[in-house]
Amino acid sequence: METGPVERPLILERFPEHARLIGLIIAAWNTTENTLVNLLAFSLHADAKIVAPMLYAIQMPRARLQAIEAGLLELYTGPTQGQEMKALLDEARAVLDRRNFFAHAVYGAPDDAKNPVVVSMKDVDAVSQVQSISELNKELARAKALMAHVVDLWTSRSLPELRTMPAPPEGGQHHL
Repeated sequence: METGPVERPLILERFPEHARLIGLIIAAWNTTENTLVNLLAFSLHADAKIVAPMLYAIQMPRARLQAIEAGLLELYTGPTQGQEMKALLDEARAVLDRRNFFAHAVYGAPDDAKNPVVVSMKDVDAVSQVQSISELNKELARAKALMAHVVDLWTSRSLPELRTMPAPPEGGQHHL
């Protein structure tokens, strides 16, 4: 008789495609958040190696996004730029909420289920949803669209300046 712990598979191991898509949603958010941090540092004309640790010291992703938002909305104030930045950050908040839903959920499923049930605790009441592959693909498409928009925004702002930088000294490098 074995006396060690009983190995129980994770629910998502029964749903590898669901697990893959949820992982990609989380990864897309990580790229989006990192790019927003770099956009803020670049817009402040500050060293990202200083700005990033300060922002990542904020443990909660929602609070970190609020700090990024406060900085970007102060910097992008023109009527068009301000509205575009606010819309982008509103979408970032919505994508983060969905990312958090998946990242902090408890997963369950009856033995014959085709899709896992996702249970998330928010505002004290449990919220449960059955997540199909098509729903997760829509969530991933939304997260990737935001990621692409943020990356395009950052590169459109930073590349012109980077192209005009003088070459770094022999054996040296520029610090952005």
